[in-house]
Amino acid sequence: TVTAAGHTEGKEVVENEVAATCTVDGSYDTVVYCSVCDAELSRVPTKVPAAGHTIVKVEAKAPTCTEAGYEAYEYCTECDYTTYVEIPAAHKMVDVEAKEATCTEDGYTAHKACSECDYTVGKEVIAAGHTIAQGDAQTKTCEQDGWEAYEYCTECDYTTKVVIPAGHTIAQGEAQTKTCTQDGWAAYEYCTECDYTTKEVIPAGHNYVDGKCDACGEADPDAFAPDIGNGSTIVAPDENGTVTVKAGNTSIVVNAPEGGWKIGENTFTVSSTNDVACVVLVKTGDSYKVLSATTDENSIHSFTATLDADSEIVVAMKGDIDGNGRLSATEVTQIKYAQLRKGSLDTLQTHIADVDGNGRLSATEVTQIKYAQLRKGSLSW
Repeated sequence: TVTAAGHTEGKEVVENEVAATCTVDGSYDTVVYCSVCDAELSRVPTKVPAAGHTIVKVEAKAPTCTEAGYEAYEYCTECDYTTYVEIPAAHKMVDVEAKEATCTEDGYTAHKACSECDYTVGKEVIAAGHTIAQGDAQTKTCEQDGWEAYEYCTECDYTTKVVIPAGHTIAQGEAQTKTCTQDGWAAYEYCTECDYTTKEVIPAGHNYVDGKCDACGEADPDAFAPDIGNGSTIVAPDENGTVTVKAGNTSIVVNAPEGGWKIGENTFTVSSTNDVACVVLVKTGDSYKVLSATTDENSIHSFTATLDADSEIVVAMKGDIDGNGRLSATEVTQIKYAQLRKGSLDTLQTHIADVDGNGRLSATEVTQIKYAQLRKGSLSW
């Protein structure tokens, strides 16, 4: 008889393993078999306690009009455990009153609308729009704006009116040269629709120079040349209107005004041999008026006189009462006697002797004339 050798224990083996969950215990058996005959030699059951949840906390989320929210909750990362409670999406509806449409802004009927989004219930849009009327055209004039036919709104200031500003329709007028008998003007503008114009008429007329028109030669109807002389003799002017009055060897020259003599105010010049001082008078009827000299830096002696048709210009050398062109002792004596009222001079002689032109004879003037006669002095213009 062979005696049994007995079992030979093999390695431990885990069987019937059930994994533990978050809430349910798990278990397994530890089994040893004979490595020769596979007979089960031992079995030890082992309990694996439940692991518990692995918790994650989530904050609450408010619902929106179109998306659900939830309260704060927990969930397990290892199983489907959760405390999640959904809060359904919902609009926050309010009542909206009706609004009338305007010309540029839509209106709507009374309705309900969400205060959080653009969701509405029962809203009907009333389209904006102008209340259109027709405006008549107005013709533009020179002084009044115009426009074509247009539309306008009776409720607001909308309009399609395009104003055509008032204004002239300008054309160009050509210049016309003024003549003796025809008006002239410079180039000008004028309006073809009204009487507006920039034309400035230059009246027709003659330009008289030295008694005749320098354009057509017509004689000046108002031409005038005063008699000029020494008080007793009238001297005819030369072709330039110049009159030379002789007094002995002295020549007194009267030059006509620029443009010629005329009735009214005239300014003329007087010169003499060696610039000897002269008296210049205007005689009208039996009266004389002494003219005052204006002498410039060139020793040109000018006189201004107002003349009429009967005026005569009288020139003489101062103190030369006999008109012979020189001063003599006899003249000095005559003037002295007249000054002392022991003799007399006629009116013209008195003016000739009145060298200072103050209207009376004085001892000073007698002395001045005597000194001039003796060539110890000279008389002033």
